[in-house]
Amino acid sequence: MKLTLLCLLPAVSAFDWFTNNGWGRPDQVDLSDECIQQEKTGTHYYCATGATTLKKNPFPQVFPYGRNGCANANKQGVACNWGGQAGSIVCCP
Repeated sequence: MKLTLLCLLPAVSAFDWFTNNGWGRPDQVDLSDECIQQEKTGTHYYCATGATTLKKNPFPQVFPYGRNGCANANKQGVACNWGGQAGSIVCCP
């Protein structure tokens, strides 16, 4: 039984995005449709990096918070810079 739970643990704890603790909202003109929809139910903005193909955090010291359900916030693809690392501005529920 314990072995089964340990096998499931990595799948449960895998994240798609890793973020800082907050970022400013892009201008309305540049805001993606996904984020406009999320704002109706509450959303937060972050500077983030995507997980590797193995669902690992490439910069754990800079982007320590794992999140799922995020979308690129800026239609223009404007990057953010946090702790010396480039990232993407995302909105997350």
